[in-house]
Amino acid sequence: MALVILAKAYVRPGDLDWEPLAVISDASVLGVVALAHADGYTELLHLAIDTTRQGQGIGLAAVSLVLAHVAASRPGCQEVRLTVHPDNTRAQRLYRSVGFSPNGAMRENEPIWTLTLQRR
Repeated sequence: MALVILAKAYVRPGDLDWEPLAVISDASVLGVVALAHADGYTELLHLAIDTTRQGQGIGLAAVSLVLAHVAASRPGCQEVRLTVHPDNTRAQRLYRSVGFSPNGAMRENEPIWTLTLQRR
């Protein structure tokens, strides 16, 4: 997954500004995630947590930190979008817990979920 994220950061599909990120704790890489920035929104893509570390709250912490990062570094960003497989109830529960919800649109047979960023 990390190689896919790095390749997309270089190739820039969709002419988006791709940002690869690693989820790190105590000098160990626990996961990866990609952000693809466009005017007014950011897509959260390819979130993957090491299978041996799943179920420990790392995904929730990673998503929360990513959202804070986007809010702080992209002042023009109004919403964050992602897709989630309809059968992936664990991921759906995670995304719903931080405020994402399906917006009714689909991409490649997966519902698009959005979260409006709250500005202070």
